[in-house]
Amino acid sequence: MKPCGFALAIVLGVCASGGNAKFQPITVESSFKVEHVDETTCKLTKKQKRNMKRSGFIKVICPFNVLITGNKHFPGSYLKYTANIVARLLDKDQDGEVDVPEMLEYLSFYNNGKHKTNAPYLVGAQSRKYEQRGEQIQGLGYGYGLQTYSSYGERADVCKRILTEEAFHMIHADGWGNVYPEQLGVKDFTTSVICREMARIECTKNGWYHPENKCPGAIRRDGGWYLPENKFRELGAPLKLPLRGTCNDAGCDCAEFYHQTALILVGATPGWYGPTMPRTAVDMRNVLSDEFLEMFDAVENQQISSAGQVSGVYSPNGEDGNDGEGGDSDLIGGCILRTTPGNVPANLYTVETLQVSSTDERYLGTFKKKQTVFGITSYGSSNNQKTLQSDFCLVANTITEMLGESASNQLLQREVIQNMYLKRASNPMFVKKENFDFSDEVTGNNSICDVIYTRLRRSNSQVNEVLEHLLHYVLLTGLSFAFPQDWGLEDVKESKAFQVMQDAIDKGYYNVDDYEEEDEAVRDRILVQEFHWWLTATAWGLFKQFDAQNPDEWKIRTWKQLGTKLPEAKALHDRTTAAVLVKPNDSTLKNLKSLRSDKLSRRTNCEMPETETREIITCSQADDLCVANMTELCQKYCG
Repeated sequence: MKPCGFALAIVLGVCASGGNAKFQPITVESSFKVEHVDETTCKLTKKQKRNMKRSGFIKVICPFNVLITGNKHFPGSYLKYTANIVARLLDKDQDGEVDVPEMLEYLSFYNNGKHKTNAPYLVGAQSRKYEQRGEQIQGLGYGYGLQTYSSYGERADVCKRILTEEAFHMIHADGWGNVYPEQLGVKDFTTSVICREMARIECTKNGWYHPENKCPGAIRRDGGWYLPENKFRELGAPLKLPLRGTCNDAGCDCAEFYHQTALILVGATPGWYGPTMPRTAVDMRNVLSDEFLEMFDAVENQQISSAGQVSGVYSPNGEDGNDGEGGDSDLIGGCILRTTPGNVPANLYTVETLQVSSTDERYLGTFKKKQTVFGITSYGSSNNQKTLQSDFCLVANTITEMLGESASNQLLQREVIQNMYLKRASNPMFVKKENFDFSDEVTGNNSICDVIYTRLRRSNSQVNEVLEHLLHYVLLTGLSFAFPQDWGLEDVKESKAFQVMQDAIDKGYYNVDDYEEEDEAVRDRILVQEFHWWLTATAWGLFKQFDAQNPDEWKIRTWKQLGTKLPEAKALHDRTTAAVLVKPNDSTLKNLKSLRSDKLSRRTNCEMPETETREIITCSQADDLCVANMTELCQKYCG
């Protein structure tokens, strides 16, 4: 049995509704072209083309001769996005060649000069009825339905995750599973590493189970099986497999487990989450066995190794001006990495020791000093300028207090911090008016979206300089990925923040005239980050306390005013930013004023914060958080 999508629908919702579906639009750039089956350059046989037309599937696209097809209603953008996913999973380095040619023996309908009639393919339509028709086209192999039809949710990020999941399932089950059967096969529960691992943690707390399958002691709820807290199986306790259910064989149960596990480990968001699955790479690794992790981390197993492979971006042979490891096409909003090259420590709340380069080699090619605190890496002492240890100390205290333990939702906060590590949030600190220019290699491997200037004239300006730009990093590399529907920047115009921001612009409370000359993608990112700053500054009372105002740009002065004039903006802040961030202590903020001076005699004594040990919050402990913060991400953690 192949992986099925029941839980996908109940967890996410999907992208279109009704028999004549109106699909949620998505934006995608692709080197692959959607063609009519009669005119396609794909090397399909005449019989295959004829059978596809008879079934109503006339749109085709074929990366590496892997077939993806849709009927006349299915959007070409969905086919292109899926083609990019397939291509990037097969060609990690984007050199235009499949990394493991043997994969095509199982996936391609035309390989080494020979046509095949048993190759799998991906198929999309506007409804379950029509898609099932496309899954059984004669002269082709097994059809994997893309499942973007009919239900109750309409968001671009959801559509992309659904397309990604089905493409991933096919590449895994029919490709990796056949090439690496002892590691990634899905034939039974004992032969492969992934199926043994799934069996090991099946029905356990913080482990895995599919809601279509009944673990011992499970009860029926919301159309699926739910395992109560007191019924979790102990690790090592006997369990008879397969379970009773509709996704119970290895071809479905193991495949669904591996999809979620692999994407979580590389820092990507899977199509849906098993009710008890860990949601972060750190927590996931703590659950998995050494056998599984050694297999997953092994270079020779050409499986997924970065979130960039499921980002929907594929640029073969540097057609976008880069080699796949950097460049603007791999940057969101002109500065945020699409990939996730950063390393996540076992303790997210780590305060690293200030590092000083002892050689001529400079951090980011420019700096002699750096320090990572809670996922944000600050850099200083560039060229002939000197960044003092107390500069780092003052910024570090601001970061740790901003991401304090008193935030109302520690689950969401962990997600934000993890993303900042993964996206390499890089915060350069310069002395005022110092010129800087980073190389393409540096900007292609680090998220550098802003800088902090020190030694400013006005003390209040110095406070706001630090706060504003740290908040930019928290938003751009953390919140935007933790809350993609609210603050997401890949399809920024579809986000709640963009809609609420537009309302503020239309009503004259937010003046954006100063940003008109920017390129659209960069401009939209800047507008949203500045809007987030003004919301947070209003919520924290910074206008009165530190004169954080620009009356030409932002007209609202108090939190009460905001609630009256822009109630949706206030609700957005309360639901997202306020759940994970805390206003730093007044004394900490006042101490930032001393960054104005480079004279130690004028400096406030600063004690470097220490790494914090915080209790890990499990889903079973988080019911109150989920009730109080009914965001999708909280439901992701708590079910």
